Amino acid sequence: MKYKNASMETVDVKIRELLRNSSLTTEEQKFLTTEEQGFLMKKGLFLFGVTGSGKTYTLYAIKNHFQSFNFQSFNSNSCNVENWVELLTEIKDRIAEKKSIKYTIEHITGHNFVFLDDVGAEKSTEWVQETLYLIIDRCYRNEKTLFITTNLSMEEFSVKYGDRLLSRICGMCDTYEMPKIDKRVNE
Repeated sequence: MKYKNASMETVDVKIRELLRNSSLTTEEQKFLTTEEQGFLMKKGLFLFGVTGSGKTYTLYAIKNHFQSFNFQSFNSNSCNVENWVELLTEIKDRIAEKKSIKYTIEHITGHNFVFLDDVGAEKSTEWVQETLYLIIDRCYRNEKTLFITTNLSMEEFSVKYGDRLLSRICGMCDTYEMPKIDKRVNE
């Protein structure tokens, strides 16, 4: 797997600071190691930026970081980085088989950490918007830590999915714009 060795050491320092400081007061941080602080996060990340800027790598680095610790709230066997387009295909397949999508949504949002990659890469339809809303709203109501990546700016995301959805995401996530460079092309 391409991102098997993705590491927080190579992730932008600003992102590491956001993760470390997003949920705890300075007083609380004094008593915890960096690793412990990461597991007590109340806010995730909304990473946006140009194609190839390292959003997916960062998502896997965060997941791998959490996975490297044997922590009860993170079950590495059942929590994955979900590619949004692939996930939509899976949900459509379940519908075609006359099965409820509720199981799929519960499976995704049934963990403390939810990772959605490449939101906005799909062809937009009303059904896609409703499906994303169901997942994000479930995360919001159940106080999950959400990590989401997109090539869309905040404004473009709002236009495509609506202010209601973006408001929930902003309530759950710190936002970070990746550097405007395509690392795949400039390596």
